[in-house]
Amino acid sequence: MANPKLATGEIEVEIQEIEVLSKAKTPPFSICDEDIEVNEELRLKYRYLDIRRGDLAKKLLQRHRVMLATRHFLDKQGFLEISTPILGKSTPEGARDYLVPSRVYPGTFYALPQSPQIFKQLLMVSGMDRYFQIAQCFRDEDLRADRQPEFTQIDIEMSFGTPEDLMPIIEGLVQTLFKECIGIDINTPFRRLSHQTCMDKYGCDRPDLRFGMELVQLDAIATKSSFSVFQDQLKGGGTVKGFCVKGGADISRKTIDDYTEILSRLGIKGLAWMKLQEGKLTSSIVKFFAEDLQKELIVTMKMQEGDLIFMVADMLARANQGLDHLRRHVARERKLIVPGTYEFLWVTDFPLFSWNEEEKRLDSEHHPFHLPASRRHPSARHRPAQGTFVGI
Repeated sequence: MANPKLATGEIEVEIQEIEVLSKAKTPPFSICDEDIEVNEELRLKYRYLDIRRGDLAKKLLQRHRVMLATRHFLDKQGFLEISTPILGKSTPEGARDYLVPSRVYPGTFYALPQSPQIFKQLLMVSGMDRYFQIAQCFRDEDLRADRQPEFTQIDIEMSFGTPEDLMPIIEGLVQTLFKECIGIDINTPFRRLSHQTCMDKYGCDRPDLRFGMELVQLDAIATKSSFSVFQDQLKGGGTVKGFCVKGGADISRKTIDDYTEILSRLGIKGLAWMKLQEGKLTSSIVKFFAEDLQKELIVTMKMQEGDLIFMVADMLARANQGLDHLRRHVARERKLIVPGTYEFLWVTDFPLFSWNEEEKRLDSEHHPFHLPASRRHPSARHRPAQGTFVGI
């Protein structure tokens, strides 16, 4: 019978003679099914069988295509591929080094590179003014969803270049990779937003632009209300921010309670909301807003019939973090993100310092190309959105 799950599933073979050369054990899991209920430890133990299932083989093939297309594109741009040392001296980076003991010099160690930073800067001094490398990097960090001890990065360095020189090259590389590897056309040039604009409108420094729901500062309106929760936060140096969910009046009270629980895990004590129905705002807190203030809120939030607004009151960093998480969560639940769509963005003008609320001091900001976003700002705790560049 035909097996549509196999590439050769419709080929029929008539056997005339068979000779058993060696016996094979029963595989620990099926290599024909795409979805199998097997724990990851078993799959890793029998990785050679797991790859035969097809999904991993496709990813390895895709990785090959990306690396090949990268080399061809950067070569045309005048970049030289140069391999830098793996064993070297420990240099200050954003994480702990992996150390390798030296046999020749007992008691001393090599450090595996967290990035080729020092070596590529030496190359710039040496006159190799356009360098790239598909580099293996090592960082002794705890595992996270977007972090692992060993990873590969496309590493690029260019002498005497400005952002205006580099950005079109990176945009062309991304455009080429998407077209040649997955057949998707990417429009260039990419949008550019300053770090401050991103924090003000989206609450994070690598926002998802594939849907609306921009954040709005509501301090001026909240100050004129009699809602004590808002008043107390404003007097304590906090802020009131919110966003509008178009057509969100159908969101149930139970769902809002679930959203409130999500925010509570981030340290935010409450979630305020209002719905615009039959031309009026409805909510348990509407009574704290005078009629003219309600109209001002409707205009400020650009509300239309059937819309809903969410508002939080807290310190700015925590309010941004909470609204960022909630904004993305609501977008996923309401299926506002069209599958397969990409919206690329350059984030510019990163600050040199950021305020560390826990330690009550300024922390230096590392260059975004050299340190993941999750180590640069207290709100950064998730992967960048599809199409976001944390850049220059």
